[in-house]
Amino acid sequence: MLYLTIKALHVLAIITWTGGLLLAALLLVSMRPVAGPFILPENRLLAALQRWDQRVTTPAMASAWVLGLALATQGHWFASIWLSAKLLIVLALSALHGIQAATLRRLVANGTRRKPRAMLRFAPVGILLSVAVVVTLAVLKPL
Repeated sequence: MLYLTIKALHVLAIITWTGGLLLAALLLVSMRPVAGPFILPENRLLAALQRWDQRVTTPAMASAWVLGLALATQGHWFASIWLSAKLLIVLALSALHGIQAATLRRLVANGTRRKPRAMLRFAPVGILLSVAVVVTLAVLKPL
C-alpha cells in the first residue's frame, strides 16, 4: 500500500511540475516575436508566474525527484538502463526549469528588456517530447 501511495503522489507531482514548466515555457515563447519589437508582458503577469513557480512548480519538481528516487529504491531499479535514461531526461527537464526560473526572476527583478534565450522557443515541444519518453520508459521499462 505504501508503494502505491508513493506512486500516486509521484504522478501528481509530475503532472503539477509539467504543467508549471509548460506554463512558463509558453509565456516565455510568447515574448519572442517573429518580427517587430520585443514586448515585455505586464509586470503583474510575470510576477504572478514567478510566484506560481516558487510556490507550486518548484516544490512539485522536488517532490517528483524525492518520490521517484524512493520508488526506484523500493523497486531496486538503479541498475536498469531504462532508469538511467529516464533520470538523464528528468535531469535535463530540471535544468530547463532552472533556466526558466532564472529568466523569470531576471525579468521581474529589473524589468529588463533583454529577450529570453532563443533556445527557450523550443521548450514547449521539448517538454512534451521529454515527458512522453519518460512515461514510455517508466511504463514499459524496455531496457
